[in-house]
Amino acid sequence: MTDAIDIKLLDKRVHTRYVKKGLLDAKDLERHLKSLPDLAEQAVPIEATMEPTNVDASGSHADED
Repeated sequence: MTDAIDIKLLDKRVHTRYVKKGLLDAKDLERHLKSLPDLAEQAVPIEATMEPTNVDASGSHADED
């Protein structure tokens, strides 16, 4: 594999699948992940609240007709 990895192969949700298919080399992936800077110190906390929904057991909203 070349030094430049196709960015679409690096999607965290699917890179394991690409490694299994042979489209992405596991060593190249590991090397890329280790090369990324640690930005944890720059992270900003986010506060969020969840609003209750009216969803019945079938997954439909109770207020839908």
